[in-house]
Amino acid sequence: MMHFGETVREILSASCGSDFRGARPSTALPATESAGALRTLAADLESAFGIEISEPDLAHLHTVRDVLQCVRLGLWRNRVAGRTLTEATSEAAAPATRRFFATAARARFIRYARPATPPAPAIGSAPSRTA
Repeated sequence: MMHFGETVREILSASCGSDFRGARPSTALPATESAGALRTLAADLESAFGIEISEPDLAHLHTVRDVLQCVRLGLWRNRVAGRTLTEATSEAAAPATRRFFATAARARFIRYARPATPPAPAIGSAPSRTA
């Protein structure tokens, strides 16, 4: 049986067309420029792990670490909702409990994910001096 990280890297390799089997967590994804490639990656991950990856979560997938974290949070959402992998792939309607925890998990993912653009420096601010 494959380790979780190996499985995700195999899916990344198949979806992105590059070899990610030995990639470090900080390795950037080349597919982040194309929305179609990201959606294909998300569909592959969803079918392999029985999770749901929303469009807002896709915007935060820039590195291998981001993908690993997103999949872990998806698995966590399923576990909190009390669903197994087969139930998650066959269930059409989500229970109310799952919606509450999915919202909390999404906020957690966004909080720890790298921002899409670096923050701009304050205009007119002078560098601080420490004596």
